[in-house]
Formats: sequence, C-alpha cells, structure tokens
Amino acid sequence: MRGEFPGYDCDRDELVCFTENAGKARQIIVHPAGEGVAYVANFAQDRPITTHTDLWWHRWGSDERVNLTGGGRSIDGVGWCQDGSSVWVSIVDGTCRVTEVVRLDGQQRQSAWPAQHGGASSDVAWCGGEPAFETESAAEYPRI
Repeated sequence: MRGEFPGYDCDRDELVCFTENAGKARQIIVHPAGEGVAYVANFAQDRPITTHTDLWWHRWGSDERVNLTGGGRSIDGVGWCQDGSSVWVSIVDGTCRVTEVVRLDGQQRQSAWPAQHGGASSDVAWCGGEPAFETESAAEYPRI
C-alpha cells in the first residue's frame, strides 16, 4: 500500500485504487461534480519516491488515468478552477514557483497569471471569476 489512494465506488459497492504501483502519491482532490479525482503521484519505476511527480486525472468508472502535467515536476499545490473543467497547479521550478491552468484532457497547459505575479504559494480562491491567491519570492514579501 505504498502511496495508494483507495476510493469507494458506490455503484459497484467496492474499493477502487487510483494509484496502484505509485511510489509516491498525495494531494487528492475530488471533482466538484463528483466525476472523478485529480491527484499528485509518481509512477516512474526508476525514481519512485522523489519530488518528481505529475498531476493525474482519473474519471470514475474508468481504468485510464490521464497525465495532466506530463513530465516529473515538483508539484506544490493543486485545486479546481471555477468551471470544474480545469485544474490549477503550482510547481516549484528551481527557486521559482509557477502556476499553470491545465484542462482535464491534458491537451492544454497555460500560465495561470503573468510571470511578474509569480506562482500561487497558497490555495487559489475564485472571486467573481477572478483568481485570488498569495504569492511570494526570494525578492518580495508575501502578498495577495
């Protein structure tokens, strides 16, 4: 059971494991409408327990998981965007933090906010369709 996230499928009356064979798994978030889960995990066999993780989407009733970030990154935070069709993800890249918005099909990633604002160092809240978050850097104190 190293790094495994089980979930209970009410329709099938059974436990379902989303992260079987993961070396590291954490930060699971349930879709706002209950369509599935997104979670941070590392399935790499050569570096199973590291900070090199990816964000995965797993729809209920499917055996397929979709890699949303595509390539062993150091994920620090994750949450649902207001519309439920995409996820925000904060990534530590060296000494910088970036936050991206990723669609659930994994086909589109974009910077969530202009680079001068830095990445979110807190959860992201949605206020009238606009994101609000704390950010900080080595050169600047935390701010919202």
